[in-house]
Amino acid sequence: MSNDALKETALRVSVLVDALESRSETALRSLEASAGALIHTASSLGQQGQAASSAALAAARQLDAQTARLARQQRSMLWISGVALGLGAALAVAGSSVFVWAKWRELQQIEFAQKIHRATESGALAPCGEALCVRVPKNPTRMGANGEYIVVE
Repeated sequence: MSNDALKETALRVSVLVDALESRSETALRSLEASAGALIHTASSLGQQGQAASSAALAAARQLDAQTARLARQQRSMLWISGVALGLGAALAVAGSSVFVWAKWRELQQIEFAQKIHRATESGALAPCGEALCVRVPKNPTRMGANGEYIVVE
C-alpha cells in the first residue's frame, strides 16, 4: 500500500471518526434533554396521579439507561478509531522508512558509479588490453582490515 493510499485511508478514518463523534454527541444531547424533560414532567405529574407519574419515571430511567449505553458505545468507537488511526500512522511511517531506505541505497550505487566515472576520466582507471589498470601513487594509502586495498590517485 503506497504512502498516499495510507494517508488517504487515515484521513477517511479521521473524517469518519469526526462524523460519528458529532452524531453521537447530538444524539446524546437529545437523549439527555429528553430524559431531563421526562423527569421534570414525571415529577409534576406526581401531583396529578401516581400511575402516570410511575410510568413517566420508568420511561425516564429507561431513557437514562439508553443514554449511558450510547455514551459507552461512543467511548468504545473513539478508542477503536484512535487505534485505527495509530495503526495507519505506523504503517505510513513504516512505508516512508522503506521508501527512504531504498532511495538511500540507490543513491549509494549512483555515487559509486560516479567515482568510477571520475577515476576513468582522470586516467586513474584505464583499460590495458584485456585487463584493467589502476594508477597508484608512489606511497599508496592502504585500506581494508589487512591492507588489501590501495587508494587510487
